[in-house]
Amino acid sequence: MSVLQEYEKIRKMLGDKEWANINWFLLNNDKYTLDDVLYKKANYTVYEEWLDSHPLPANMDIETLSKIGWYLAENKMIFDGTDEMLEKLSRETSNNEYECGGAKSKGDDVEL
Repeated sequence: MSVLQEYEKIRKMLGDKEWANINWFLLNNDKYTLDDVLYKKANYTVYEEWLDSHPLPANMDIETLSKIGWYLAENKMIFDGTDEMLEKLSRETSNNEYECGGAKSKGDDVEL
């Protein structure tokens, strides 16, 4: 089984909400990787404690988080955790029809 297949299997086991929460944590904590959270109990505990005080915004779903994550990676940016930056990133990735991997991207970059 490939790593991607394993991640997909884990995502299905956890469900979309938990997967989105993990991605929210990773977006806000760039020193951790997906492997860190999934395979290291101490890091999973850090994730759970962090999530208690930093819930996923109500309007955020896994698709939006994925788009934001790809946008940040492709533009070599780091999320600063502010609501203002999250709002700008959400707008940029939705208004410009941005898709994971930049396969479909329209519009000019927004200065954050």
